Amino acid sequence: MQIGPITKCQCCQAAPLESILFVGYLPPVNTMPKVGQPLEEQPGYPLELVRCPSCTLAQINFVVRPDILFPPDYPYTTGTTRILRENFSQLAEEATGLLGLKTSQLVVDIGSNDGTLLSNFPQTRPSRAGD
Repeated sequence: MQIGPITKCQCCQAAPLESILFVGYLPPVNTMPKVGQPLEEQPGYPLELVRCPSCTLAQINFVVRPDILFPPDYPYTTGTTRILRENFSQLAEEATGLLGLKTSQLVVDIGSNDGTLLSNFPQTRPSRAGD
């Protein structure tokens, strides 16, 4: 897995990519210091949305190591929240009926966190960052 800037499309390998939006340098989210602990400066990583002019895939152009984004003490995963599990189950059921999804069709969840939504579609196999 590449760590650092993306210089060619992650789907079709075309280059160069076109900038759509540069948000700036942001620290990884969900860092939760203990109550009373002094705040510490965090590293920032560039967040830019780019588009492939060949296949039109929109993608973030910088990959941060999974252990930085999801450390062992990562405080949030979707599957640990009952209301979200129930909501995603209902969403999958409604989407399957509304779209007439069949088990042979591909379902993609962008930003899937821990795969909770995808686990409700029997044909999908959730993967985690770094897999």
